[in-house]
Amino acid sequence: MPFVTENRRLSIVIPVTLDQFHETEVFLKNFFDVSNHKKTNCVLILAITVRESLLDLQTMSKLHKLKQLILETNYNHNKKESVNPTNASVVIASSDILKVAYVIVNMKQAKVSNYAMAIADSLFSRILQNPNNLVLLAEKFVSFKDDFLNRVRMSTILNYQIYSPIPFVEYDPRLSFSKTKDYEELEIRKDTGYWAEKTYDFISFCIGDYALGKS
Repeated sequence: MPFVTENRRLSIVIPVTLDQFHETEVFLKNFFDVSNHKKTNCVLILAITVRESLLDLQTMSKLHKLKQLILETNYNHNKKESVNPTNASVVIASSDILKVAYVIVNMKQAKVSNYAMAIADSLFSRILQNPNNLVLLAEKFVSFKDDFLNRVRMSTILNYQIYSPIPFVEYDPRLSFSKTKDYEELEIRKDTGYWAEKTYDFISFCIGDYALGKS
C-alpha cells in the first residue's frame, strides 16, 4: 500500500444553497467550536449552488449575505492571527489557521446534472488542480471530530483508493434524551441513533483520481 501521513492538506467541501443561511450559520459555529482551529493543513470550502442563469436582486442579496457570513467567520475566529477578511473566494493559501473559503457553482452552466459532480468539476477547474489535492465532500448537518479527519487523510490514497465513511445519524433528541439533561457529546448507542449504511453523501478522493475517472 502507498505511504500516507496525517499531515496531508485536506479540503472539506460543504454544499449549501442560498436559502440555507441559518443552517450554514449553525454549521460554521459548530465546526469551529468542535475543531481545533489552530491545526494545520485544513480548509473549509462552502460550495454555494445556484440554479438561476441570471441572478436577480433578491438572489444577489442572499448571496451577499452568505459571503458576509463567511468573511465574518474568518475574521472572528482568526483575528488573533491578524487575518484581513477581504476576500475568501478561491483564496486557499498555506497557513497554520483554519479558514473558510467559497466557490459558486451555477447548476444552469454546469456540464453535468449531478450536483456533487458539478461541485467537483468547479473545484478541479477553478481551485484544486494539483492531482494530490485531497477533498472530503460532506453534508452540513454533521459534527466533525479531528480523529475522523485524520482517518480521511489516511484512508484516501491517490491512484489507490477513495474513502466513503458511513455516518452515525442521531435520533431526534426530544425522543431519545431527557429534556432536562444537556448532552455535550453524542454517545453512540442504538437508542441514540443509527448507522446510515445507504448514505453516500460523505466521500473523500484525490482530485487526480477524479480527473482520471472523468477522462
